[in-house]
Amino acid sequence: MIGIESSPNVTDSLSAIRGNRLEFDSSPTFTWEIPEYHDRRKQSYYILQEAFGDVS
Repeated sequence: MIGIESSPNVTDSLSAIRGNRLEFDSSPTFTWEIPEYHDRRKQSYYILQEAFGDVS
């Protein structure tokens, strides 16, 4: 059984303080692509439109 002291701790993921400086580890740079988008109405729109008709 692994003791709680020997298991990884959340502080293990933090950057280190060396001297009086907080040093950040390099992290990967993520690039995000904008997904393709198509405007559409749900099937329920047409059901409600037929049920209520023109209410204006």
